[in-house]
Amino acid sequence: YRRFGSKDELLGSIMGSFSTKTADSWNAVLASSSTPLEKLDALMWSNINVVDKFSDEYNVLQTWLREAPPSTRGQTWTFDARLRDLMTLLDAGTTRGDLRPDTTPTRARAVSLFDLVWLHESLVRRHGIAGAIVFCRDTLLRGAATHG
Repeated sequence: YRRFGSKDELLGSIMGSFSTKTADSWNAVLASSSTPLEKLDALMWSNINVVDKFSDEYNVLQTWLREAPPSTRGQTWTFDARLRDLMTLLDAGTTRGDLRPDTTPTRARAVSLFDLVWLHESLVRRHGIAGAIVFCRDTLLRGAATHG
């Protein structure tokens, strides 16, 4: 109680480093010169490894991402920001011709995509990292890509 004024402040302190590192990884992928399809693949790979290595932090982060509005101030990693990133990536991939055109609203596609990019921990545990990546590539990339 002397160092933190609330449970949210304590949680923010614990998760701050993890959240920043995860955001830095996500931002590095998005800033790369890779194609939108390659960026989706890299985001899946990165996030599956995060889920595998940092499951406790991942579960807390998932709660934070879905909380609206976030109760912890200074949070660098928000669900709405990640959705905007995915919407931009989807639009860029469709414009380039890498991703199939879709009449579904981009936000709805991004929400669905988010759940594949951040594959649930139970699937990562069941199939292992390599199997989880194959699953994501088969369900997301193969289904969304305009070519094999």
